[in-house]
Amino acid sequence: MKKILIFSDSLPLARDFPETTLFNETWPELLKKENYHIHQVSIGAATSSDILTQVHYHKTFNPDIVIIQVGIVDCAPRFATKFEVEILRRIPRLGSKILRKINNPELRAKRNISYVSLSAFKNNLKNIKAVFKCEVAFLTILPANDDYEKILPGVKEKIHHYNQAIKAYDHIDLNDMPGDGIMSDHFHINPKGHLFILTKIKHFLSLQKFTKHDE
Repeated sequence: MKKILIFSDSLPLARDFPETTLFNETWPELLKKENYHIHQVSIGAATSSDILTQVHYHKTFNPDIVIIQVGIVDCAPRFATKFEVEILRRIPRLGSKILRKINNPELRAKRNISYVSLSAFKNNLKNIKAVFKCEVAFLTILPANDDYEKILPGVKEKIHHYNQAIKAYDHIDLNDMPGDGIMSDHFHINPKGHLFILTKIKHFLSLQKFTKHDE
């Protein structure tokens, strides 16, 4: 049985908001039914920097292939840095009021902050890949629709640039994800979307020779 190690943010996980994707409807669980041994490390709101801190703990799983889904948390335009948000959250009562007031599309467009810069993202991908001697495949960031662009001005351009970084490596292109495969929050995945990703991954895996590389 071939071994697949998965690292990701929350996208491959089950969720019940804003719509429901059950645990057994997620693409990692569906992949198990294809006779693969899956070890999944998924962290809500994880960036590529967060994933990089985890890879050494799990490489002794000795996978035949590593699949990574990360990037939207890295690149999405923000109104504040993580540090600024944490400082405001520590101010009793007033901090939360300030956050609500400044969390708007206009300020996001003006400040255009990403949690992980494009150059840092590129370095993270390179360093993640370097940990493993086996195949490492990155899923591209899901496309943004016009409604998502209104909420996060500039997100389409950000996704394009970060996806170009991903495409420097072996990757599974999700650019043709159907719009009805994404939840109403514009970035989490519904059951139809998970099936779409499963099909893409299965096709990619069918092309692999799976030569084992011992760590």
